[in-house]
Amino acid sequence: MPTFAGSKIGNRVDGRARVALCPGRGGVALRLVFSVLLGVDLVGLSIVILRPVVRHLAVVDVWAGLALGFAVVLGVLGVFALRMAAAELRLLRHPRPLLGFDEDGLECAAGRVRWQDVERIALKCEQDSSAYDLHVTLVPHASPVLGPSGFAWDGVSFESSELRVPLRGVAKKQALERLGVFYRGSVA
Repeated sequence: MPTFAGSKIGNRVDGRARVALCPGRGGVALRLVFSVLLGVDLVGLSIVILRPVVRHLAVVDVWAGLALGFAVVLGVLGVFALRMAAAELRLLRHPRPLLGFDEDGLECAAGRVRWQDVERIALKCEQDSSAYDLHVTLVPHASPVLGPSGFAWDGVSFESSELRVPLRGVAKKQALERLGVFYRGSVA
């Protein structure tokens, strides 16, 4: 579990104020609906194909074999899509934060970084996307301290003293507001 409780400004854990940055629920809900519809459609289609094949199982020809194989593949894909829907439902009910901030530093899936170890922070937009990534450049010889984490791991990376955290589903204004509660430096 993350050390940051919730996503509201002013939450207190161990007597200290903490802020968590969670992705928006709109994208999760959309993926949930899409996964459920896809899974139900694929399973239903496989049943529609299997019904006549099973009825005439005594007469096995090439077309019946292909239909049987196709129906089984559709059924497996449908079950996989429903499994994805279950994961999205879990994220909708219990969102995993992307980042957490407090007066000592920031924390993400890659670990914890003290504010003293941060050289600069930048919000960068990918060229072909409207989503932002938070780039945290650390001072030389500093690295995130690993620990148990309940933070979302999607795309988080740490290479050559730069920590990159994708902020998918988070508005730039919200990210700057939450970061500004504890970080006193400028954000490029």
